[in-house]
Amino acid sequence: MELSPWAVDIFKVYLGDILSTVIGGLTVWLLIRGLSVDDYASYTAFTTIMTLVPGLVGNGINLALIRFSAEYLSKTGRKPFELYVLNFLFQIAIYGAIATLLFSFSSGVGGFLFGSLSSGPVLQYGLLAGLGYLFIQASMSIFKAEERFGVYIKLLWANKILLFFVIGIFSITKSLHFTLVAKCLILVNIAFGLVISYLGMKGITLKVIPSLIKKHVSTCREFLLSTGWLIGYYLVLTLFQKFDIFLLSRLSSQKELAVYGVAFQYYSILLILLGSITTVLAPKFSRIEMQDPAVQRRFVFKWLKSTAWIILPILIADLLGKPLFVRINGAQYAKSFSIFVIFSISVWLSLMFSPLMNVLVARKEFRFIFSLAALTLVINFVGNFFLIPHLGGRGAALVLIFSHNIIIQGGLFMRIMKGKSQQCA
Repeated sequence: MELSPWAVDIFKVYLGDILSTVIGGLTVWLLIRGLSVDDYASYTAFTTIMTLVPGLVGNGINLALIRFSAEYLSKTGRKPFELYVLNFLFQIAIYGAIATLLFSFSSGVGGFLFGSLSSGPVLQYGLLAGLGYLFIQASMSIFKAEERFGVYIKLLWANKILLFFVIGIFSITKSLHFTLVAKCLILVNIAFGLVISYLGMKGITLKVIPSLIKKHVSTCREFLLSTGWLIGYYLVLTLFQKFDIFLLSRLSSQKELAVYGVAFQYYSILLILLGSITTVLAPKFSRIEMQDPAVQRRFVFKWLKSTAWIILPILIADLLGKPLFVRINGAQYAKSFSIFVIFSISVWLSLMFSPLMNVLVARKEFRFIFSLAALTLVINFVGNFFLIPHLGGRGAALVLIFSHNIIIQGGLFMRIMKGKSQQCA
């Protein structure tokens, strides 16, 4: 399996992601410069809820759907419409129940998560914006599974441009504050979520849903039986990725949370390439021709050799970039740069080892993946609990590198190599 065809697809998706990243980066910059430190801390907590609850509900099943649907398409040539429908119905039902419960006790839950009873409105706004985010992610999984990357890119652009336009207007009028930003995100997410859901489910009418599911109930059963551990893995992964924000809120100051949030936003922007890679590799590794372990290993080693050099521009930026970082974001966030440097190493490691998960998913070693994530969840919580009081945001960033890049990715690599040695024996 040559790397070049994969690289072409990744490059095409990445070009689309570059524009969305630039627009998203400009939006983040407007918020960093326009919001007060306290408002930006609230915004960091708000976006955590906006992505966490939908992520717990849908990340696992969406990513499992991409893998299963790509394999199903490869084998049968038919799109599993019944899974698309059940995915939406399941996520809406679960999210609705969770959101209703959290809304009813928003002040207490907000205080528990963020260490302040005033976090109640933050939680409520995050849940409302999360509903639209849920629709967006569920619909995007369909486009990814069917490798409709052109549509995926255009929809991504539309979402980023709309949000930038709205935030830009309020920035120009100097009326930016947390409540206004949160309400804008709620409206944009829900409006865009409904539109993209319609496009993703176009051609499926409400009348045919019951008969469609009944006719292909065996496909739905096969999906759940074959991907249950994988769904559990992504649920655990989504949870531990948010421990840093929650523990920073409880064990550190509002300013430290804002400082960490600025660095984390740029970290997320840098990881856009990882998103492009995952978008392309997830369905391709589910094809029949990629089930051969020898083909998988050749691809992984070729990938490692091709991406190791990325550390050079990252090191140059880390050594020389602080004056520009402070000039762009303001002196109040100068401390964010040291956190960003730690994150940049995590970006390099994540890009290098990005195919590893796809290899083990293709081998359907879901139980091992879940067990590794569960171990990492404990390590992540303990590490953050002990390091954040002493190192603040830098401690949270160090824990992220250790738990995600060393434990998870190191464990995946050792598993692949162990499989190789066993086969050779």
